[in-house]
Amino acid sequence: MKMNQTKRKIIWIFAVLPLIVGLNGANAFAIDCNSAVRDPSVPYDQFMDDLLSNCPPLTDDVFSSRTTLDNVDFGNVPTWDPEEITAYFRFTRDLRYMEGTDNPGFLRRISWLYPNDGCFSRAEQVNALVDDANMPKPYKLFAFGGLRVYTDNDPNGSVSWWYHVVSVVKTITGEPIVLDAAISPHRALEWTEWLRLMTDNITNYNNIPARWGVTVADPNAYHPFSLVVGEPSHEAESLDDQQTAYLNYEWNRQIELGRDPNVVLGDSPPWGNETIGNTEVFSRTTTTQRRRAAPYTMNEEGIIKSVSIYHEGGNGNDVMLLAVYSDNNGKPHQRIGQTPDVPINTWEGWQTIELYDPVQLAAGSKIWLAWSFENNPGIRYTSGTPGRADSGDSSFSMPYDFGSSSISSYIYSIHANYQPIGGAPGDSTIGNTEVFSRTTTTQRRRAAPYTMVDGGYIDSISIYHEGGYSSEYMLLAVYDDNNGRPYQRIGQTPDVQVNTWAGWQTIDLYSPVYVSPGSRIWLAWSFEDNPGIRYTSGSPGRADSGDSSFGMPYNFGSSSISNYIYSIYATYRH
Repeated sequence: MKMNQTKRKIIWIFAVLPLIVGLNGANAFAIDCNSAVRDPSVPYDQFMDDLLSNCPPLTDDVFSSRTTLDNVDFGNVPTWDPEEITAYFRFTRDLRYMEGTDNPGFLRRISWLYPNDGCFSRAEQVNALVDDANMPKPYKLFAFGGLRVYTDNDPNGSVSWWYHVVSVVKTITGEPIVLDAAISPHRALEWTEWLRLMTDNITNYNNIPARWGVTVADPNAYHPFSLVVGEPSHEAESLDDQQTAYLNYEWNRQIELGRDPNVVLGDSPPWGNETIGNTEVFSRTTTTQRRRAAPYTMNEEGIIKSVSIYHEGGNGNDVMLLAVYSDNNGKPHQRIGQTPDVPINTWEGWQTIELYDPVQLAAGSKIWLAWSFENNPGIRYTSGTPGRADSGDSSFSMPYDFGSSSISSYIYSIHANYQPIGGAPGDSTIGNTEVFSRTTTTQRRRAAPYTMVDGGYIDSISIYHEGGYSSEYMLLAVYDDNNGRPYQRIGQTPDVQVNTWAGWQTIDLYSPVYVSPGSRIWLAWSFEDNPGIRYTSGSPGRADSGDSSFGMPYNFGSSSISNYIYSIYATYRH
């Protein structure tokens, strides 16, 4: 009986579970009992009734050993120090060592960019790589339930599972940490944070009768019907699963998403790029026909690979140029990177163009992102600082020397895409990372609006203030939008002491908040005693509740809008 648990079970059933492969001309599907895929259109109870009638569990397997959150036992899980967790997370995420059977000769990473299925194979390969490095092998952490994860790696924007499994270790303080680059490509996650990303209510995992729950199993457990303890190794099987199935699915998925698999599965995975500049689509439009540039400062060392600008769409005949210039005394100086001249997209939106050659820049470098159009289709901007440079030259060109220029206080929807150097990339930001020049101590709950260019999980909010009294507290929050006003709170920080020094203060949300692409959010602040926060004139304007009390209610309430922008931003991960 135990020998059968080590083999993959495939059952043919009719019409209920549309998983994996359909039969031409017949309403039947091959059911892989190891597969994590769940049809979200089928109620979870019905799904599990049908699945388990064809894939009966045993009393000592992983599925039958589910327990509640309070009863999970991590006692035998190995302990790693923080440096080991970071190092081996990156190592197992980034190592290219396999070949898919459809693309021989092209070395591949574990199939992180195909989240739909194969978690059991990914976790087993993580453990195999760690074991080869002579580190204590992680245990396996299984989550069961009507799981759903938002992701940019599926055309529907989300994937649905009935279970998910990852490698798990403990910190030196005993905190369980999971290694799951399919969900979190930038960092390892605390185990309850990981669980929250798969359901709207973490207490769902306590509903064992409804077939939810969590199981910790030894390093060799492979799938829900494996033994919790004493399962033989599945390293060879998992490697075969990767090379003959999931790497091929991952390759085709990148094509389906409009990506170049040679690039994203090669030297430039999606987690390798960050942005510098404005990813916000501003409300005002200009068609002024002059070469201009906007300044930004690199907050880390990186290699700029492309530049993106938001425009209204061209006529199909004209071309455009983008470039990167160095700085000299607060003005653009000499060209250090340039794109080819390419046709202007005929539709409204972001247009990204690769530089001829990547440009490496040190942390703290000030650069200018420049644009020139044969016929400006309309680009987005708003009032703000530091202001853009205008060459006064209306010709279509991008000379080596930018030339003389005048500065005016406007900011533009343009940014560069770069790869950080010296470790895993940091998270992305939405909002204003610029420290504006004006200060206000107005004692009212206010919020500033921003629109997510791409989807992600907001982890924290940062605001620049002048430093207060350590006895005073502050709150930050995320609100959704209703008709251009902050509406209901979707994320909040704890109330924390205000730093006594001037600078950015970053506070983690109680729980990460997923925000889908194109969603408008409001970042809100409330102080017991406002120490002075930075702002300037600009739009889209902030909302003022008129309420001077210290608090962050679920409903923001009525508000008035004024054209000011603030030094506040959120940090999120894809």
